[in-house]
This record gives sequence, C-alpha cells and structure tokens, in this order.
Amino acid sequence: MILITGATGFLGRNLCEHLIGRGCRLRALARPTGDTAFLKALGMEIAGGDVRDVDSVRAAIAGCDTVIHAAARFRLWGPPELFEDINLWGTRNMLATAYVLEVKRFIHISTIIVVGPQ
Repeated sequence: MILITGATGFLGRNLCEHLIGRGCRLRALARPTGDTAFLKALGMEIAGGDVRDVDSVRAAIAGCDTVIHAAARFRLWGPPELFEDINLWGTRNMLATAYVLEVKRFIHISTIIVVGPQ
C-alpha cells in the first residue's frame, strides 16, 4: 500500500491517476475539507487528517510500505507561520512517523514556492 499526501492537489491527483493505472493500491491522507470525490472514484482509500496532526499521520501511514509526501502550502501570500507549520513541521511529522513505522520507501516531492512570500 502506498500513502500519498497532497493527493487532492494538481500534482497529487495526476500522480494518483498514474499509479492506479499501473495497478498500485493507494491511500490518501486528506484534510476533511478536501475534495476527495475524484480519489474515491479511482478506488482509493481515504484517511482523513492533516500532516500537522501526528495521530492522523500515524493512522494514515499504518500498513503502508511506501509514502509519497507531496502535501505543502504553496502560495505567493500568507502568514509565514502557516508555511512553516505545514511545510516544515508537517514534513517532519511524516518523516518521523514513517521512520518509527519502518516504512521501506519515503519520497518527498516539493517546489521552491513552498518557502512562502519572502
């Protein structure tokens, strides 16, 4: 099982469609406010939660051998604290939990815009 964060975003949606087409079993960690209809239509399992919440991260990763972490806050505006909470501490939560749960492969996908408005 592969866990994907950021699956409701542009990159994540396309990645999920590609991996499902290759026969992979996928689970998405998605915020309760995220539009997961597309992912459900692909047959994906949805784990509700947020990268900032260690308990939901742990529940989402449990049973997965691979994590693809593509979730991020990216905008040209907004409070720097929100970028730090999601992009730094959220990624730390994902990495630390994947390590504790002995995930075999962790892939992090990012972009320069996640540094926020500087």
